[in-house]
Amino acid sequence: MTEAFELAWATERGKQTPDTGRWYGNQKNHVLGWFESQSTTGSGAYSRAKPNTSARTTYNRLLNPAMPLWIAEALGEDPDVVQLAGEEALKVPPRSRTAAARKILPWSRIAALAHATRFPST
Repeated sequence: MTEAFELAWATERGKQTPDTGRWYGNQKNHVLGWFESQSTTGSGAYSRAKPNTSARTTYNRLLNPAMPLWIAEALGEDPDVVQLAGEEALKVPPRSRTAAARKILPWSRIAALAHATRFPST
């Protein structure tokens, strides 16, 4: 679902592939790099005045709309929900896309999915 979103987003911007100019190879690397950098003052594009150790804050600071899609997909969210989040993100102006995705995939849902992944019911 995330790859389909990235392709649609790239096509909208007139790019042939979604990876044009990216430093990361895929959203997994992008998400991991973002979360890892939060516990420090970061560097380059990920610089900040003081470290952030809140997963919730980190999630809510995401700017790339593909990131919440990938996180939800990786945590096992229903593919229809991930697809809806991507579709809704593409309906709004670029600066509002991550917020649109988070309306469908709020932190509370991500935390619940993560909890269920770590502590599956038996």
